[in-house]
Amino acid sequence: MDLVNGLNDKGLKEILKKIDDYSKSENKNSSSSSYTLEPQGTYLGIFSSSDSAYENIIGLSIIYKVTETKSDGLKDTQYKDYSYAAGVKKDDSVDMDKLEKLQFNTTTDLEGLKSYLSNYKLKEYKQ
Repeated sequence: MDLVNGLNDKGLKEILKKIDDYSKSENKNSSSSSYTLEPQGTYLGIFSSSDSAYENIIGLSIIYKVTETKSDGLKDTQYKDYSYAAGVKKDDSVDMDKLEKLQFNTTTDLEGLKSYLSNYKLKEYKQ
């Protein structure tokens, strides 16, 4: 599946880096908890834009398995998706200046989260 034919690869890598940074900032270790983040899949959607400055809008999401280990040794595992959306300019570059964080979801149901993203027309993206 080639969803990104012609799309500037540099822009995708920048968004993926921002998602990684975002997920880590939301799950910082503290004196009472430590976090382990494991990527479970990357999802991409390309949508038409009503803004004449853009050819398309891109949505990019990474699902992470987030395991919180509390100071007493108890563990809690959830799945979270962290996402950004941005406009794709006519020259196929991504407008990083107007990158927007999207609402993230938290669940214990990985397959349900994948279905949720699929319902919003995001497809698994192999880098």
